Amino acid sequence: MNKHFLLIGDFNGHMYASEKASCSNSGTLTIDMLLAMNEIGAIDLGATGNLFTWSNGRNGNENVKVKLDRALAYHYWRILFPKATLTVLPAIQSDHNPILLKTDEEHEQG
Repeated sequence: MNKHFLLIGDFNGHMYASEKASCSNSGTLTIDMLLAMNEIGAIDLGATGNLFTWSNGRNGNENVKVKLDRALAYHYWRILFPKATLTVLPAIQSDHNPILLKTDEEHEQG
């Protein structure tokens, strides 16, 4: 199996209770995702910016926010790209916040 992969995008589920915010906080964790990540040895790259990447756009007690979008990689991929970062950007005309992957830090000039 090739161990130099990265999976990035909408996984349509959250992994931890802290990745969902709502007044009712109903719903279940995506345990299958945790088990699959453990089985293949993938790690979550984490992200900077907003924790939540999706919102139902409702107000007050009906508002739900969840981290659905993420990047998962093998440890070997992380060794190839040690400076890689994932940033959650502001949502514009969408219920999802876009995520930006940079595989190398930018260097300032001047």
